[in-house]
Amino acid sequence: MSQEAAQLIKGQNFAGQSLAEQTLFNARFENCDFSGCDLALAGVSQCVFASCAFAGTSLGQAELSACSFEACSFEGASLAEASLAQCIFVQCGFASTSLGDASLARSSFASCRLAGAVFDKAVLASCSFSSTVFERTSLSSCTFLSCQLPGTVFQGCLGKLCVFRKSDLTGARFAQSQLPQLMAFASILEGAGFQECLLANAGFPGCRLKGAVFANCDLSGLSCRDADLSGARFDGHNLDKAQLQGADLRFASLAGCSLKMADLSHAELAGANLANASLALANLHCTDADSCVTAGCDMTGARPTDQALLRAERFVPGEAR
Repeated sequence: MSQEAAQLIKGQNFAGQSLAEQTLFNARFENCDFSGCDLALAGVSQCVFASCAFAGTSLGQAELSACSFEACSFEGASLAEASLAQCIFVQCGFASTSLGDASLARSSFASCRLAGAVFDKAVLASCSFSSTVFERTSLSSCTFLSCQLPGTVFQGCLGKLCVFRKSDLTGARFAQSQLPQLMAFASILEGAGFQECLLANAGFPGCRLKGAVFANCDLSGLSCRDADLSGARFDGHNLDKAQLQGADLRFASLAGCSLKMADLSHAELAGANLANASLALANLHCTDADSCVTAGCDMTGARPTDQALLRAERFVPGEAR
């Protein structure tokens, strides 16, 4: 049985109307104005919106599924606590749009601008972003799960505890952003750039940061346990007490860095540049520090490999001594 053709609605003015808890299904809206419209708790599925205005529209707790939005404006709109599944947004503007506590799944954003948008406590699962800019976006406690964000720009973003889990941020750019306690787990950030960012107590455990560049950032309390940091650049940063256990730092540049009391145990350091760095009181247990550049490096009190500990780590029960 063939699917019924979508109803076409063109040039209609719904501004200021109340459509709360209404159901919109299988319709195409072109050049329609929903500004200031109340669509809270509405159910919208299999609809297409082309060149429509949603300025100041309330979509709080609405459920949107399998919908497409092309060249639409959501300036000042609220999608707080809304549920979006399999939605497509192309060349849409989200200036000062609220998506706090929203749930987004398998949705895509292409060539969209999220200037001043709020994603606090939002959860985005299996979503994709292409040629999209997060500008002055609030990302407090926002979670990206298995999302595709290659080349995405985060400019002037704010918020604590933004989380990326199993997400692809290859070539992403973070600039002038304040994202303390940012956490990325098993994510790809190869070739990513971080410029003038506050990333205090950030963590990248198990992430791939090959060739990433950090410039003029606050990296105090950094944790990169078991991360691939090969070829990454940290020149001149304060990495005191950094947690770098098991990290791959081959050919990374840490020239002039302060790594006082940092834990580099079991890290791979072959070819790394530690010229003029400070490794005072650092833990160098089971590292190949002799294979990296250490000219002018301060290693006062640095702890070399603990042979007794190494034997214990390699002990296999039942194996002959």
